[in-house]
Amino acid sequence: MGPIDILNHALNMAAPALFVAAMLPTLLRLTGRAGAAKPAFALQWALNSGASLAALTGGLWWTGHDGSMAAYCAMLLACASSQWLLLRCWKP
Repeated sequence: MGPIDILNHALNMAAPALFVAAMLPTLLRLTGRAGAAKPAFALQWALNSGASLAALTGGLWWTGHDGSMAAYCAMLLACASSQWLLLRCWKP
């Protein structure tokens, strides 16, 4: 496997995590909860991407292959939890 193939596989593994991490703050702003979106978009995207990529990497390690539904569920849970903590939603 050459370097182009390795890069292609890595980007295809990371694409769902990066997409979900970008859509979460975007949809938050589009739904009218702009007051809740206090952190900058780049910060939200970076933290959500990190959490999502960590979950997908853990799923790859756990199942032995990429693309399992358990890994995608863990990715969504990690991204949503990261966003919830970032926006401090536990405070009234």
